[in-house]
Amino acid sequence: AEVEDTDPAIANAIGFLFLELDNKTLAEQWLSRAAKSDGPDALTALFGQLEIKLGAADWTAAEAITQQLDKRFPGAIDASDWADARGELQNWREATQNMQTALENTQLITKENPPALAQAPIEGSLGKSISPSEFDLMEALANKPAIPAEASITYNPEILIQPADPDFDPTQVEIEPYMEDPEIASIETGEISTISNLQEFNPQDLLAEAEAATLQRDYKGAIRLYWQALGQDNSKPETWSRLSQTYTLSGQTRNAETTALEAIRLSPRKVEYTLDYLRIAQRSKQPREFLAELETAHNRFPRNPEVTLSLARAYTRINSDLDGAADLYQRFLELAPNHPLRAEAEAAIANRP
Repeated sequence: AEVEDTDPAIANAIGFLFLELDNKTLAEQWLSRAAKSDGPDALTALFGQLEIKLGAADWTAAEAITQQLDKRFPGAIDASDWADARGELQNWREATQNMQTALENTQLITKENPPALAQAPIEGSLGKSISPSEFDLMEALANKPAIPAEASITYNPEILIQPADPDFDPTQVEIEPYMEDPEIASIETGEISTISNLQEFNPQDLLAEAEAATLQRDYKGAIRLYWQALGQDNSKPETWSRLSQTYTLSGQTRNAETTALEAIRLSPRKVEYTLDYLRIAQRSKQPREFLAELETAHNRFPRNPEVTLSLARAYTRINSDLDGAADLYQRFLELAPNHPLRAEAEAAIANRP
């Protein structure tokens, strides 16, 4: 239920972060949420799902996703690096049909002439004899991944994406969920190495190791440990917040913003998470966008002095609204009369036009 409540853009970003960590089970959950939306995030989410299904040779699900893409985003597949997937899927269909025919003929031969089974050729649907070696080749083709999972998604701007089918309802398309091998990939960071099964480590242990790695400035290792903890329990806003802070320290502003928003979603009334997000947004957004974020935060936390002070500064520096800023500075002094930055507010009020 929590994943379903997440904004599609955030769910999409989180899904691809899990995909980068090769945690396909959780990547699938978050991407499925984004794929159900009506916005542009659905396109990249569907490509992420297609990557997972093709990498797992789950041809039936991959075909269902390509049908969704053709319905909702006509031309998108042909404009991307996944265009070759159509040929691979066609080969899979033909191989499957040939194998089905071969199996049916095998059953017929067994029923009518059991003693000659070992010597009898398998007849295809066109009367062509299929040798055991050819049969093995068809089976190998059916199990071959279409495109490497790490293939990047790029688009050819010369190919236009046509309007979507207005009658298509993405919520009515069911895709069989990808089931990942329970054996989880190992981590190599800090003092933890070659962990073959992370179930032996509860989230608290992983968080402790992540904090230790952060203190040692091993931000890459800390980030991986936080994601492993989230893989076991993604309902704790504090974990998302710590991950966001580590992304900030490592200079990954966009990921820091995405994970900070998830902390806010899980705990919208805790002002600390909003303040953390505002610090990131100040670096990642254009001035006017940042001002809008501050106004939204002030509407939610009108009695918080830090938010009020930040908005007063933005009114001065972004809006050049000295009169409005002075009102906010006055409100700041009422909320926090002994604040260390009291002098800044008094000076702004004194300079009021």
